[in-house]
Amino acid sequence: LMCIDFSDVVIATMLSDEVLAVLGYCYPLLYLMLALGLGVNQGLTILGSEVYIKHGQEAVYDYFLHAIYLSCLIAVVLGAAVFGVIYFEWIDGAFLQYMDMIRSYLNIILMAIFPMFILLLMCSLCQITGKVWVIRDTLALMLLVTCISHPFFALPFGLNMGLNGIAVSKVIVTYIGIMYAGYQIVDWTYFSDKVMQYNHVHFLKILSQALPAACIQLLVPIYLLFLTRIISGYGVSAVAGFSLGYRI
Repeated sequence: LMCIDFSDVVIATMLSDEVLAVLGYCYPLLYLMLALGLGVNQGLTILGSEVYIKHGQEAVYDYFLHAIYLSCLIAVVLGAAVFGVIYFEWIDGAFLQYMDMIRSYLNIILMAIFPMFILLLMCSLCQITGKVWVIRDTLALMLLVTCISHPFFALPFGLNMGLNGIAVSKVIVTYIGIMYAGYQIVDWTYFSDKVMQYNHVHFLKILSQALPAACIQLLVPIYLLFLTRIISGYGVSAVAGFSLGYRI
């Protein structure tokens, strides 16, 4: 995961300091989104492991579906929050001149947020059922595709889309990860044979496990968000250097 994330910085350094700075400025927000997804992942893993032992795999799928409902709700809230940040331009003065770049990058990245949540839930299924090699193979495939697609979309010898190219590449890589993991771990015949209905109790059980885990995960991105806001006062170059240093 760190290698996939660090590839963003590698490509950004080949473009310009401004691109690297914008990427670093947006990173705490993306990290915050990922933290919420990891919280739901951990909540499903904790609850699903107990259910898997007592009732088997089919019972886990009920909670898996309700974790998807919760992820969809979180994704909608996050999308609204990002829209508010963009619409009201709640950013530091040093980055107002890069508002168009920030706006287009975040709008593209938003298309990967809900799919990333689904991918994390599939990884949770892998942990619950003991098929952790699926996680390894999925991440290895995503890293390989990233190494190919990032330069192709972002750099001049490819489509030369710059920062938007990095965002498009991340969306594509996420969908590829979902398709591979979904093929390996999810029994789709179960979903096609049974009508999955909403269960309020199951939803609350997932929420009760995911909420504490997400709060713990949020500590780091919140700290990083405030730290980035402080560093942004020293200019774009400072944010670019901090972004590179933090990834290392």
